[in-house]
Amino acid sequence: MDRPASKRPAHRYVAVGASGGEGLDDLRELLAALPHPVAAVVMVVLHRPVDRISHLRDVLAAATPAPVVIARQGEILEPGRIYVGEPADHLTLVAGGAAGLVHGPGNEHRNRTVDLLFRSLAARAGPSAMGVVLSGALDDGARGLAAIHAGG
Repeated sequence: MDRPASKRPAHRYVAVGASGGEGLDDLRELLAALPHPVAAVVMVVLHRPVDRISHLRDVLAAATPAPVVIARQGEILEPGRIYVGEPADHLTLVAGGAAGLVHGPGNEHRNRTVDLLFRSLAARAGPSAMGVVLSGALDDGARGLAAIHAGG
């Protein structure tokens, strides 16, 4: 069903999920191949340990000319930027095109962080959302991709 124009998000959203070292390599390759500037908000989730310092922002920033930003709760997301969360703060999209962070220090979302992101895009961006799963051994992302598909 088509949404009324007033309910459509102002931007397009691309959510990317990956896992492990292979997923990190895939992310770098994907970001290097994206056009610059990217005509969408890009949101990235990589499965990683929550109890270690992450250098994901720096690693991804070395692969692309686009700004790579650690999202902050409530920050309005802008096209042309690539957003990541901290390891224990799982990135989602909330109302108004803002970043939402689901805190999960005890690994309670460990195998569902991609689904969290994808489902939030399905709910908030509908037909303006795209989900990409690059790698992984389990099914995280599958339900979220189905939600994005159902959302148009």
